[in-house]
Amino acid sequence: MKSNREHIIQQIISSFEIGEVRLLTETDRLDADDFCVLNVRTILRRQQPILCSLSEYQEQDFNILSLKTPLGAVDNLSLLEAHYDRFKFPYENDMLMARLCYDEKASPGSLYGVYMRTDLPVLYDDSLSRYELNESLNKLIECADMVERLVFQEQDIGIETRKLSEKPVNNTYSLRTENKASKLFGKWRPTWNPKYIELSEKIEQERSLSEVWKMNHENYFIRFLNARNRLDAVLTYLSKDIQESEQVVLEKYFRTIVKK
Repeated sequence: MKSNREHIIQQIISSFEIGEVRLLTETDRLDADDFCVLNVRTILRRQQPILCSLSEYQEQDFNILSLKTPLGAVDNLSLLEAHYDRFKFPYENDMLMARLCYDEKASPGSLYGVYMRTDLPVLYDDSLSRYELNESLNKLIECADMVERLVFQEQDIGIETRKLSEKPVNNTYSLRTENKASKLFGKWRPTWNPKYIELSEKIEQERSLSEVWKMNHENYFIRFLNARNRLDAVLTYLSKDIQESEQVVLEKYFRTIVKK
């Protein structure tokens, strides 16, 4: 399992198409599963560091790649709630795989008290592609940078806030380059945007924004949203390269969380 994990990490690192990869040492990590930070600058020359983690989901025997970018300490939560209407429409209707998260247990100095995140399933059948990785990454960066500019204006969190290893990166391996989309089955449905497909359920009464974003933090893949006085659970994925195996594990995970 360890050798498989190391191979997958090398494939991921070698497949990033933007940014500079900096590997993490044991003491640099926020979590045991973190393996690198990607140093990215947007077209507006703003910084957007991406923390990359690979976690094992033992209940279904697959791995989960999480891409996270900080929005600041928990003190920033109140501003995000107050100015949600500024970015609500593009967040809820365009950048469909990016999820705003709130970690109420984050330490006072943590820049990941509130953060933006995207999760991708990593199976052992070569399911993850360069397209999935980089398309998700680009949308995550776009969404987080938009929120930062609209809500915090002058805030621009950079990679230099972390102490990082100078260890060189091995670019020997790469993720799959061709795209191979399987036919949809189960309860997967196309979205209004042909780039995505989704699973969705209305599950209970609406909650406060902080509770919704806390649920995003506590679960993989699923984005919780208030809509028409109800709380929706939505799992969105890229339609261009969705594999049958990915559909199976994602739908099983989704049903486990929503209990339907």
